[in-house]
Amino acid sequence: MSPALAVIGVAVLAGAVVAVAAHEGRPAILGLILALIAAPLVAAPLPPVLPLTARLVAAILVGYVLWIAMRSAPAHGRTRGSRLGWPVEALVAGAAATVGFGLGGAGAGGNPEAMSVGLALTALAIPPLVRGDALQVGIGTALLVTAVEVLRVGLAGPASPLEHLAASAVLAAIGAAVALLVDASIATGGSLEVADRRPGGARPADEGVEPVRPWYRPRLRR
Repeated sequence: MSPALAVIGVAVLAGAVVAVAAHEGRPAILGLILALIAAPLVAAPLPPVLPLTARLVAAILVGYVLWIAMRSAPAHGRTRGSRLGWPVEALVAGAAATVGFGLGGAGAGGNPEAMSVGLALTALAIPPLVRGDALQVGIGTALLVTAVEVLRVGLAGPASPLEHLAASAVLAAIGAAVALLVDASIATGGSLEVADRRPGGARPADEGVEPVRPWYRPRLRR
């Protein structure tokens, strides 16, 4: 076990826990940036400078566009974070990381630390995808893509520069798409909710509108 990789892995998971557990947009975005920046470093040897620079730029770009999109969010940028709180999320991440480290690297160039971090990221990324919150859906998607990449490193060794560049492009595209989703959710529903959860299926656009009445009413014979 490498102490340096262990410290980097703890930083990745700490950022991911904050991203999925925070109930305010800005801390969640900062946690996501930390996780995205530190994730490529869970590899031995470290990637070349150019791919690392691309990953750094992609992580900052994702955080920047989400930060801009959350400016118009109501209620001080409140988001649907974990109801269980960060201690439970940290416990789930720790349990998954322990299982991943026990599995170790399957291939000849496998990386147990990366396997541990990748499995923990997967466990943290799934719940936000079903919360119905635009920002949390984006955070879960970005973490899941990062988890798949880290798991690949754990199984087969360090990624190539081309893989890092492709991952950077995917993360940047996810950031842009989520920013548009956040903006659309705020513009149409006044909140970060992707789907309307009001009872009876009533939508704000339908409130105060009289139902259409048929022009023809048949007369009933007495």
